[in-house]
Amino acid sequence: MCMMQLFWHGDIAVPIELCNIQYSKQLGQSISICSGYNIENDEEIHNILFNTFNFIGILHEGRDDRNNPKYGELPELRRRCDEEYEEEGGNEEIESFLMNKRKILNGTKLMDDANSDKKIKILSHI
Repeated sequence: MCMMQLFWHGDIAVPIELCNIQYSKQLGQSISICSGYNIENDEEIHNILFNTFNFIGILHEGRDDRNNPKYGELPELRRRCDEEYEEEGGNEEIESFLMNKRKILNGTKLMDDANSDKKIKILSHI
């Protein structure tokens, strides 16, 4: 996603603008594809979850890496984005995705535990 590239490499103005255009709401709408689990969508779902986790995580913790501009946590923006994401049903869609994936795999150990753990971390993070 182009917006995430801007977010990762931009200064503090980028997350503020992404919140102003309701980017977290758009992520919540995008994740709605999870409820109708489709194997072809697995990579797309992974990308949406990855972007959601990073977006909310950086708002929560701030950014301090040597390659990009540094800024502290943005709790007010994070709260606003959390609410927008929840209003769009993003959390429920992730839960639905996890349940559907378990049903499809019929309780076997074929499920990629690393990916599942990442999605569970997203739920607890949000």
